Amino acid sequence: NYTAILKEFQKAEKLWKQKRTGYEYAAMSALYKIFELMQTETSYVPSNKAEIIKPGYEYISEHYTENLSVEQLAKMCNISHTYFKEVFTSVYNTTPKSYIIHLKIQYACELLKSRRYTISEIAEITGYQNVYYFSRTFKKIIGVAPSKYV
Repeated sequence: NYTAILKEFQKAEKLWKQKRTGYEYAAMSALYKIFELMQTETSYVPSNKAEIIKPGYEYISEHYTENLSVEQLAKMCNISHTYFKEVFTSVYNTTPKSYIIHLKIQYACELLKSRRYTISEIAEITGYQNVYYFSRTFKKIIGVAPSKYV
């Protein structure tokens, strides 16, 4: 993985130096790829553990805009919610809740870029019942308010 990691570092550096529109997010994307590569390099999770949570992970991927609970996801996998969180965190290096929030915010970014929806509509589409909570969460993760994004 050394060459792949080096390649991503070079990509992030190039993007940062070019300073084109959205360069911060493109460079962050390259850095996240580095984290992913490093995680696969340094950790070992038996494949059967990853398989145990697969139904929950797949459900998240298809239903992340809904109100999901770890308990609900754990039941799909026939394991306790504590064990689901432990395995999920060891496999994906983040908690299920954080993963879901990041998926929602990534989707919100795409919707904001489309310029087809208001911030209130995007909050609702991504599963937030309160636009203020959505805006606060968006700003915490992305670094700018939804109204200032793009």
